[in-house]
Amino acid sequence: ASGAVIPMDGSVTVYRDGALSSLGAIRQYDVYYYHTGLRTVWAYSEKAAGTITALSPSAAAPESVTLAGKTYTIGTSTAAFKLSSQGSYHVGSTATLLLGMNGEVVDVLSSASVSGEYYGVVLTSTKTTSSDGSSVQILTKIACTDGVERSFYHSGSALATGKLVSVSVSESGTSVKGISSKKLTGKVSDDGSKLGSTKFADGVQIIDVDGEGGWVSVYPSRLAGYTLKDGDVSYYELNSDGEISVLILNNATGDTATYGYITEVNESSSSNGFNISGSYSCFLNGAETTINTTNRLFSVERGGVAVTYNSDGSVKNMKNLSSVRLSSIDSLSAKGGGEDWDISENVMVLLMSSGKCYSSSLSSVDTENYTLTGWYDSGTGSAGGLIRVITAVAK
Repeated sequence: ASGAVIPMDGSVTVYRDGALSSLGAIRQYDVYYYHTGLRTVWAYSEKAAGTITALSPSAAAPESVTLAGKTYTIGTSTAAFKLSSQGSYHVGSTATLLLGMNGEVVDVLSSASVSGEYYGVVLTSTKTTSSDGSSVQILTKIACTDGVERSFYHSGSALATGKLVSVSVSESGTSVKGISSKKLTGKVSDDGSKLGSTKFADGVQIIDVDGEGGWVSVYPSRLAGYTLKDGDVSYYELNSDGEISVLILNNATGDTATYGYITEVNESSSSNGFNISGSYSCFLNGAETTINTTNRLFSVERGGVAVTYNSDGSVKNMKNLSSVRLSSIDSLSAKGGGEDWDISENVMVLLMSSGKCYSSSLSSVDTENYTLTGWYDSGTGSAGGLIRVITAVAK
């Protein structure tokens, strides 16, 4: 916090985590900045808790710290001293980092002083040597609901990919426990402020997980207007005001996949079933690429495709998308097959000519001059089914 004294008469403007707020919303261990001329306070509540695994470039004079698998820049002399060889926190220590407006470390506190708790989904979990080399522990990578992947050392057994967990970091160590599913259904308001009659908290943490290790952060605005049905929500938490503070979705949006278009497929296998190989030429993220496989075929055809990946970056699966002829198109919506369609903000548009594809944009195509086909994900949850790829052929 700054050295200036904040007036407590309510005559200041307060922003907390980027949103307009009030002095009453500031909590202990928030990091705040006060501009006396503007009479404005900017407060930030972000913290990071876990085991310190590295200090760089040296423990004597550290400039960055790695905690729970993520590296943070040290931003103050106070934090630098506490993390140095003269301070109290070293590699192998559990600690809580208080983070400033740019994500830099402002201060370091014991995990006994500040509650370090996360919710999320297991990505990988393996037996390994602890960060200080003193024991064999479990190293679990978790997609946390604040949108950060973290790696935690803990005791117990390895956990299955996709398992819902809570993580508590205390002075005595890190505890990772499975949590039971908690269902929630209802329509998200058109302004994205509530689910059914329950409001989203300011800074609500939402992730969507596909059960195969894929995940994505979600803003409430992404869900606006959709009705979440049974099976779309895996878990939720309410804060002390009864607002949704944490929400874990079960492949409700389809946004975890990478979408593209396959232009050519070559699959082969010998008569005895050995020597299986596949080659798939495609457009992904607007660029041409070729995916080659051995000992596996994806059995996909030319057309729209959804691609998912393993944690090491290799392709896990490829599935064709469903298609619909579009009769009209306007901004991020379209009509086709007698239905209304939402178009993904990240839609990929391809012009088709003489058997070749050329990357284009949504603003460059229309139904007057082109025959348009929309490719959509049909197997996802209630906020899925968006058009992910549009192919255009000149009339």
